[in-house]
Amino acid sequence: TVSEEPPPPAVEYGTLRITSQPTGANVFIKQSQDANFRRVGTTPHNTENLEVGQWEVRVEQSGFRGRSKVFAVRTGIERPLAFTLDPIQVAQKDPGFIRVVISPYGDIYLDDELKAEGTRVAVLAAVPGSSHRVRIHHGPTIGDIALDQLKVSSGDTLKLARQVFSVGSLKIAANTQATVKVDGVALSGATPVTADRVLVGERLISIHKEGMQVDKAWVFGPSGGKVEIPAVNPDADEPQFKVALSKGETLRIKFDLKVVD
Repeated sequence: TVSEEPPPPAVEYGTLRITSQPTGANVFIKQSQDANFRRVGTTPHNTENLEVGQWEVRVEQSGFRGRSKVFAVRTGIERPLAFTLDPIQVAQKDPGFIRVVISPYGDIYLDDELKAEGTRVAVLAAVPGSSHRVRIHHGPTIGDIALDQLKVSSGDTLKLARQVFSVGSLKIAANTQATVKVDGVALSGATPVTADRVLVGERLISIHKEGMQVDKAWVFGPSGGKVEIPAVNPDADEPQFKVALSKGETLRIKFDLKVVD
């Protein structure tokens, strides 16, 4: 007679109920020490039909330290397995500093947030390694001083050169009464108008008269000669014209307007 081999023992299964604080962590499991972890879902998660025996469970979530536990799966039982994840503490860098000296005085903005009003000297705390923007506003003056792409190191102070509000004047006329803006700031009254405290450098001028548009724009030199100014954005509804103003200079500008076709 031929003896029959006994059938292999039946495989027994159990279940783990895996939770974590915070929820939504990735769940990885493996059965033997030499095996690789495999991802089975996110918490809360119930494993399905794990063979009875020892299993290693690991949970991971961005910004938190991962944790592992070895746990026994038992026949026909759903066993709870809870994890509490600790946040990873990111070392805080000491701030850097930006030192601003102004003449005569001004309001100082760091990244568009007002940091100091009506001051001559200010030291601003800034995030190291990031790019920052300092803007200085002097109330009566048209035009702000803006300093971009400023970077500081942790614990160090970036000392900027003295920021001086040097000004000149603009006298603006037109062949009809019209309103004028300099760097987007509307001047009081209609042409002819004078702006007495305009920051030196390149300034943008626009003019508006309902039903009319700019035909020509001219800037007059000290000797009386004139030079035509091209529009920076000729296709705009209200084109702007760029002029360069020097310290103490009075620049005369004339606009010729025509009726819109």
